[in-house]
Amino acid sequence: MKQNDLRFAIASQGATICVQFLHPLDIIKTRMQSHDGQTQKNLVPKYGSISNAIKQIYKEEGLKGFTKGIFWSLCANSIARVLFFVFYESKKEECNSYFGHGSKKGILIASIYASLLAQIMTQPLWVTLTRLQLNVGKMNGFENVRFTVQQIYNQHGVLGFYRGLKMALLTSCHGMIQINCYEWCLSLLTQFEQHKDFNSFIAGGFSKGFAIFCTYPMTTIKTRIIQNQYIGTDNPKYKNNFDIANKILEHEGLRGFYKGISASVLKGMPSKAIYFFFYEHFKDMLNVGRTKNIN
Repeated sequence: MKQNDLRFAIASQGATICVQFLHPLDIIKTRMQSHDGQTQKNLVPKYGSISNAIKQIYKEEGLKGFTKGIFWSLCANSIARVLFFVFYESKKEECNSYFGHGSKKGILIASIYASLLAQIMTQPLWVTLTRLQLNVGKMNGFENVRFTVQQIYNQHGVLGFYRGLKMALLTSCHGMIQINCYEWCLSLLTQFEQHKDFNSFIAGGFSKGFAIFCTYPMTTIKTRIIQNQYIGTDNPKYKNNFDIANKILEHEGLRGFYKGISASVLKGMPSKAIYFFFYEHFKDMLNVGRTKNIN
């Protein structure tokens, strides 16, 4: 690993730790996505709103309900973000030598490359995390992980940890959309001198919101293909991605694809605003900031 790659990894890891406190909103988002609006064959209760979800989770699971999979999430996000930004920054530097510094073509190539590689390498972590968050049982953290990993393996074998990979690769464009939007916003904001220290904060929040809106239906389908399909029956609830999409349209309408988006936005926008703020500052502290990379 090159010295700069290590520094990018440290910057990414430091920023990841700073946003982990928003994990409860991720649990609410995942559970809202999972519920099909019917009274039977659902893994989680139906939540009418974020406030209703908070009340129900606290009543039925206590404070532990808001921390389901939190350490697994930290691990998954840490690995995924470190991989993404190491691949992204490394490929971007390589592309800069071909297309010139700050080239849109270079940013696009680097973001696609990093998104696909990071997604393939971390898919088992995301499958496990989704299952952990959907488990409403009152198990402690270690018991929840052991039960979840064993359940996935018993139901699908080793390939079960790669369930939803096709949709995950499609949703990896989320990172591509976000980083391209972020770079565009940042280049726009740098033209203004006022509050320049918060440019990364503003660009990070806006880019995340835009990426969520563009890719959310795909993440809903991904959540439902990953979740436990055998709810009180030997027959799977969903056969494949197309079956999920058809059933959502038939029973829930277009709004069904956007269940939990409010929780996703409330978690995603501030977390990415904070993340990119610290990421850019850590890069400056480690001497790999943007001004250091300009030829």
